[in-house]
Amino acid sequence: MSDRILITGGAGFLGQHLARRLASEGHDVDILDIKAPGRGVPVQFIQSDLREWVTSARKRYDTVFHLAALVGGRKTIEDRPFSVYGNIEIDRAIFDYAVRRDCGRVVYMSSSAVYPVDRQRQVTDDPLTEKEVDTQRGPLRIPDYTYGWAKMSGEFIAGLAREKYGLPVVIYRPFSVYGPGQGSDYPIPAIVARTARKEDPLTIWGSGLQVRDFVYIDDFLAIVMGSYRTLPFAEPLNISTGRGVNFHEVGQTAATVAGYAPRIAADASQPAGVLCRVGSIAAIPERLRPRVSLREGLTKMFQHLSPRNRCSSILN
Repeated sequence: MSDRILITGGAGFLGQHLARRLASEGHDVDILDIKAPGRGVPVQFIQSDLREWVTSARKRYDTVFHLAALVGGRKTIEDRPFSVYGNIEIDRAIFDYAVRRDCGRVVYMSSSAVYPVDRQRQVTDDPLTEKEVDTQRGPLRIPDYTYGWAKMSGEFIAGLAREKYGLPVVIYRPFSVYGPGQGSDYPIPAIVARTARKEDPLTIWGSGLQVRDFVYIDDFLAIVMGSYRTLPFAEPLNISTGRGVNFHEVGQTAATVAGYAPRIAADASQPAGVLCRVGSIAAIPERLRPRVSLREGLTKMFQHLSPRNRCSSILN
């Protein structure tokens, strides 16, 4: 069945991958973004600020994938903390539009930043579960910085749209998604680029001991595409692997794939964020749980580099 689909923020990393996947399945896809998508994204492009576009837009969509957000890497969030508060107005605008145009479904891409920082101050085997943050019933604890507050507000708006207006809403909480096409202000692409250049020492931000739950883009797409039509409305779902890896290990693995063994150097002057953020996979259907290991994902990242920078090592 072919649907009319809108992807806000569709020129971003997640949006372009999602657009290609949806278009390949025969859907009629529009991308809305302030910047143009890369070449080879077979969709209709609408270049506009979402907050301006909604004032005159008339088209009804079967599904709106709402990915548009003001965000960057950790340094951007910490150096310009007020900038992300614009996300609250962006979220309000799209949900108001979806209600007025009677859209069939809104898929809201929240963030693992909504989880309480007091649960992320030590390395633990106790992953973060969806029920720990309930924006409709509370109680709420302190999320991760201003971006976490903004995304928590977005989930609250999504819940209101469902409760007050009956809008079908699906909410995802992605953890550290990575893959080809992601900007170098995110850690995995930055580390891959440094190892492709055979840097020694290989610099890692923070202590290098901070732990994250890294999800390869193919696994992200598998979860979203396999569940967005069937998830309970307004009940968040993690997009996570349930496995934590620290940045020192990421650097070592990337260097191994690149075919050398550098000294790993921690740069404590750079922001590191919380110490440990790993998501529970208990609510993810078994058939959709991530399959790509970190080493496999890093190998795929190297294979997408330009030929002159591509490492010769391959996964054994």
